[in-house]
Amino acid sequence: MLEINRLAALYLELQEKGDNDNAEKVKQLVEKLKSKEFMIAFCGHFSAGKSTMMNHFMGKEVLPSSPIPTSANLVKIKKGKSYARVYYKEADPVEFPAPYDFEAVKNFAKDGENIISIEISDEDISLPEGVAIMDTPGIDSTDDAHRISTESALHLADIVLYVMDYNHVQSELNFSFTKTLKDREKPVYLVINMIDKHNEEELSFESYKTSVIEAFKSWGVNIDGLFFTSLKDLNHPLNEYSRLDQFLKNQINNKEELLLQSVLNSAKPLIEDHLLYFDNEHDDARQDFEAQLEDLPENERKQVLQEVTDLEESQASLQYRKSNLKEQYEDEIKKILDNAYLMPAATRDLAHSFIEACQPDFKIGFLFSKKKTEEERVLRLNAFYESFKKQVEAQLDWHIKDFSVKFFKQNQIDNEDFINSIFEELTVGFSSELLEGLVKKGAGLTGEYILNYTNDVSNELKRLYKNRALEKFEEGKDLIYSVIDRELSEVEANLANYTQYKRAVDGLKMLQQERNSVEIKLLALLSETLEQYVLEATNNWLKQFKGTTPSIEIKQMEMAEHKELNGASIEPTDQVIDNVLEINPEQDLVQSVDSFNVKERLGETVAKLKTAISSLNGIKGIHTLASDMAAKANRLNDNRFTIALFGAFSAGKSSFANALIGDKLLPVSPNPTTATINKILPSSAEHPHGTVLVKIKTKEQIFKDVEQSLALFQKKCASMEDALSVINSLSYEGNDPKEKPHYSFLKAVHIGYDFIAPHLGELLTVDLKAFEDYVAKEEKSCFVEWIELYYDCPLTEQGITLVDTPGADSINARHTGVAFEYIKNADAILFVTYYNHAFSRADREFLIQLGRVKEAFEMDKMFFIVNAADLAKSEEELKLVVDYVGDELKKFGIRFPRIYPLSSKMALEEKLQAKEGKSVSSESRITAFEQAFYSFIMNDLVQISIQTAHEDLKRSVAALQNIIATAKESDEVKEQKRQNAEKAKGQIHDKLKSKEFKVEERSLAQEVEELLFYVAQRVFYRFSDFYNEAFNPSSLRDDGRDLKKAIQSCLDELLVHIGFDLSQELRATSLRIENHINKLLKEVHCSMEGMIDELHPIPLLPVEARHFETMDFENALEKISRDPFKSVLSIFKSPKSFFEQGGKGKLRDGLEEQLKEPVHSYIEKQTALLKDVYHTYLLSSLEDVLKEIAIEVDDYFEGYFAALSETIDIEKLESARSKIQSIL
Repeated sequence: MLEINRLAALYLELQEKGDNDNAEKVKQLVEKLKSKEFMIAFCGHFSAGKSTMMNHFMGKEVLPSSPIPTSANLVKIKKGKSYARVYYKEADPVEFPAPYDFEAVKNFAKDGENIISIEISDEDISLPEGVAIMDTPGIDSTDDAHRISTESALHLADIVLYVMDYNHVQSELNFSFTKTLKDREKPVYLVINMIDKHNEEELSFESYKTSVIEAFKSWGVNIDGLFFTSLKDLNHPLNEYSRLDQFLKNQINNKEELLLQSVLNSAKPLIEDHLLYFDNEHDDARQDFEAQLEDLPENERKQVLQEVTDLEESQASLQYRKSNLKEQYEDEIKKILDNAYLMPAATRDLAHSFIEACQPDFKIGFLFSKKKTEEERVLRLNAFYESFKKQVEAQLDWHIKDFSVKFFKQNQIDNEDFINSIFEELTVGFSSELLEGLVKKGAGLTGEYILNYTNDVSNELKRLYKNRALEKFEEGKDLIYSVIDRELSEVEANLANYTQYKRAVDGLKMLQQERNSVEIKLLALLSETLEQYVLEATNNWLKQFKGTTPSIEIKQMEMAEHKELNGASIEPTDQVIDNVLEINPEQDLVQSVDSFNVKERLGETVAKLKTAISSLNGIKGIHTLASDMAAKANRLNDNRFTIALFGAFSAGKSSFANALIGDKLLPVSPNPTTATINKILPSSAEHPHGTVLVKIKTKEQIFKDVEQSLALFQKKCASMEDALSVINSLSYEGNDPKEKPHYSFLKAVHIGYDFIAPHLGELLTVDLKAFEDYVAKEEKSCFVEWIELYYDCPLTEQGITLVDTPGADSINARHTGVAFEYIKNADAILFVTYYNHAFSRADREFLIQLGRVKEAFEMDKMFFIVNAADLAKSEEELKLVVDYVGDELKKFGIRFPRIYPLSSKMALEEKLQAKEGKSVSSESRITAFEQAFYSFIMNDLVQISIQTAHEDLKRSVAALQNIIATAKESDEVKEQKRQNAEKAKGQIHDKLKSKEFKVEERSLAQEVEELLFYVAQRVFYRFSDFYNEAFNPSSLRDDGRDLKKAIQSCLDELLVHIGFDLSQELRATSLRIENHINKLLKEVHCSMEGMIDELHPIPLLPVEARHFETMDFENALEKISRDPFKSVLSIFKSPKSFFEQGGKGKLRDGLEEQLKEPVHSYIEKQTALLKDVYHTYLLSSLEDVLKEIAIEVDDYFEGYFAALSETIDIEKLESARSKIQSIL
C-alpha cells in the first residue's frame, strides 16, 4: 500500500528533523491505516445532546446523558471486550476491565492536567469492528485546554459531526471552529439538534435552514452536509435522525475507500504544524540576523527584509518589463484582433450580394443592362463597404486606440501630443477598392468562397491595423524606456542604501527559502513518486513498526455507591452585559435632540452674511461677491436637509421613522406590494401642522403598472377598462411565488378603481385619519404616487424632511428610478434591516447599487440600522449580528459602514413615556444612533454650508483690503497700474473668448467609452448568479404545472434581472460621468485662474458643482423578442434531466451566448446617448463657467479702476472691513 509508505516517509523525515510531536501524530496515522480504524468524531456544545445521540447510534447507553459535562479530555468508544482505559500524560495507561465505576471515570476525565484521553470498549454496542466514535470536550468551554485537546486529536477523525443546539447555531465559536476543521481538510457535517424547539409561526423552517447555510458560507465554511434532528421527539415532522443514521451506516460501509484519502488529508495540516516547529527551531538565527539590523530605526528594521525583497522584485520586474514591452503590446493587440468579429451575418450577406454581382453571368434587366448591371454592382459594393467599415470602426479602431492610450498611460506616458496622435493617427483608411482587389477572378458564388473571401477581407484589415499599431509603438517606446530607466535608477539607488545590511537580509531570505524547500519536500512525499531508496527505508521501518500504545497496566476498579442529589437542577443563564458595543464619541458630539440646533446655527450665519452685504452696499468691485453672499443667505434661510429611509418592507422603516419623530405617525403597512413614498416635512403657513397632500397616479401611470403585473400572467390589455375585465377573471394557482405580490396588487386595483377613478391625476388634501387609509389599505395605496405630510416635531423643526421610500422589494418598476434619485440627492441615507432577517435579493441589489455609487459622494452619508436589536439574547449575539451585517455590506462594496443596532419599538415607547413626564431607560439604543446622526448633520452637512459662507466673508475682507491698499498708492503708481490693468483686462477677455474645449470634449467621450466598456463585463460576471436564481428547482418542479410556461417564466425573470442590473449600472455610470464633468469644470476654472494670475491676480469665487437631471434608463431587455430563445430553451426536457444530467449547464451556456448581442447592442446605444446628452451638458456648463469668470473679472476691474481713478471713501472701506472682520 503506497499510502502507508508516504506516511512512513513523512514520519522518518519529521523524526530526523527532531519534530517528535508531529512525527508521533503521523505515526498514529500509520497505526490507524494499518488497523483500518474508521473514526467518527462528535464535536459541539456541552448541552447540544452529543452523548444522547452517540448512545442512540450505538444502541446502548454507554455514556450517561451528561457524562462528562466539564471534560478536558477526549473519549473514544469502540466495539470489543468491555473496559475503560485512561491515558496519562506522564505515565503508562491504566485499563479498568468491566464492571467499572463510570462516575470515577468521569472524574478522571475532568483531570485535564494529567490525563490525555479515555478509551471505552464495549462488546454490546452496535458499532461494527474497525469503527470508533470520538466524543470531544464541548468547544464552548471557558478552558482553552479543552479546545486544544479537541483540535489536537481530530487528525484521527475521518468525518466530523458538529452538533449544535437549535437555539445556538449562529455563534462565532461555531463558525470559527468549523472553519478550522475545513481548513484542516476534514469532512464536516452539521447536526442541528433539538429541532423540536422550532416554531413555524415565528419563522418558517425553510428560512431558518437557509439562514444557517448562508451564515456558515459567509464565514467561508462550505459544509459537507446538514441534518436536523430531535431525539426528544423522534416523530417530529422535521426530524432527520433516520437520514443521519443511514448516512453514517453508508459511510461505515464505504470506510476502506474513505479511510485512505482521509489519512492523507490529515497528514497535510501536520506539515503546516511542522513549519511552525521549523520557525521555532531557527528562531535564534533569525534573531541574530535581526540584531544586525539594529542600526536601523525600529519601524525600518521590521520592514527592511520586505523592503529589500520588494526592491529586488521591482528591479527584476522593471528589467523584465523593459525587455518584454513590445511582446506585451503585441499580445494585447493580437487579442483585440482575434476577438474582433468583423463579419456578422448582415455584413456577410452584403458580401455575398457583392460577389454575386461580380459573377460573369450577373445581369440586370434587358434594355441598357450593361449600365444597370454596373450600377447595381457599385451599389452592392458600397453597401458592403459601408457595413464593413462600420464594423471595423466599432470592433477594431476604437478598441485599438483605447488600448493603446491606456497602455501608454499605464506606462506613465502623459505626453499630450503623443496621446492625441494615437487618436488621430492610429487608424487605417481604406476604400472600396480594397474589397474589390481581394476578389479572386473566376471564383464562383459558393458558400465556401464567400467564407474565404470574407476571411481574406477581415484578415487584411487586421494586418493593416496590426502594422499601424506597431508603428505607433515604435514611435512611443523610447518614452516608456526613459520612464523605466528612471525608475530602475531609483530602485538601484535604494538598494545601494541597504548594502551594509546585506548579510542579515540574505540570511533572513535564506531562512525563508529553506522553509519553502522543507514545505515543498514534505508535500512531495504525499503526492510525488517516491524514490527507490525512500521506499526501501520506509519498508524496513514498517517491518519493525510497533504501535504507539505503550504497555498497559490493568487494574480492577472498586465499585462505589453514589447518592442522587436532591433538588431541581440549576440551569445556567446568559448574563447580558450592557455596552459591549462601545460607541466612540466624536468631537462635538450632539448629545441629544435638545441640543440639535440646525436652524440656530444657520440663522447665525445668515445674520453674518446680511451684515456683510449691508456693509458692502455701494462699494464698487465687490458686486459679484455680494450677490454670491446674498444667494447663500437665501439658501441657508430656506435650507432643508432630506433624509431618505431605505430597506425591505418588513425591516421596520416606518416604525423607525416613528421612533425618530417620537410619535405613532406612520402606520405600518401590511401590504408588501405598492407602498407609497411618504415625506414628512416641516409645516409652513401654506401647509399647517397635520396637513396631508396625496398625489394620485394618472390613469396612464396606473395602466402601465397594471400592464407590467399582468404580463407575469401572460395577459395583455388594450385599455384600463379591458384590464379590469382581465383582472376580474384572473386566478392565482400558487405555483410561482413571484406572482403573488402582483396578483394582490391587481386585485386591489380592481377593488378600489371605481372609488378612485374620479380623482386620478389629482392632488388631494386630507387629514391624518384619511392619511392612514391611503397608506395601509391596499385598495387605496396602490393608486398613490406620493404623500406629503406636514408635521411639527423636533426633527422637522430643524428643517429636516424625512422620506420613507418604497421597500427595496417594491414591485413598482418606477420606484427603482425614484430610489436612485434619493440615493443621489438625499443629504443622508438610512438603510434599515431587521435583526434576524437575512438580506433578500432585492436588498442585495439595492446595497450593490449603494456600493457602486458610495465613492462618488464627497462624504459618507450612509447609516445602517439593525432594527429589533431587543431580540438579541446577549451582547455577544448582538455583536455577532452587527459584525455579520458589516461583513455582508463589505461584500456589496460598502467599506467602513456605520452600523447601529437599536429597537424602534422600544425607542418609540421611551419617547412617548418621556412626553408624559415619566422617567425612562435607554434600552432601545437609539441614543447612540441619534448622537452620531445629529452630529453628522451638525458637524458635516451644516458645517459645509457655514464654511462656504465664511469663505465668502474672508474673501470680502481680502477684496476690501486690496481696494484700500490700491487707493492709498501715489498718483504715478496709480496711473501705471491703471495702464497695466487695462491691458491685462483686454488680454484676459481675449483668452476667455478664444478658449476651446476640444481636450475636455475628448476627455468626456473617452470617459464615457471607458466606463461603458466594462459594464457588460460586470453584468456577465454576475450572469451565473442571475441564472441560478431564475432557473431553480422550486420554479421548475414537475408537480403538474405547465413546464413550458414555467421555463418561459424563468427566462423572463432572467431577462428582468440582467436588464435591471444593466439599468442600475447605467444609473451609477451617469453619476460618475457627472462627477467627471464637474472635475473638468474645476480643471478649466483652475486653468483660467492660473492664466489670470499671470496677467493680473484676481481672486475668483470657486466653481460650484453642477447638478444634472438624471437620465431615465428603462429595463434594458424589457421589450426584447423571446423568439430567438426558443431553440436554446428546447434544451430543457424535464426537471430531472435538467438538474441531474447536465441540462442546466448547457442551457446556461446557450443563454449567455444568446444574450451577448442584445446586451452589447444596448450598451452601444446607451454609449451614444450618454455621449450626446452629457456633451451638451459639458459645453453649456463650460460656457457658463467662462461667463461667470468674465463677470467676476469685469466686477473686479470696476472696483480696481475706481480705486485708481476716483476719490474713494477709505474710511468707509476700512469701517466695512472692520465690521466684517468682527463677525468672522
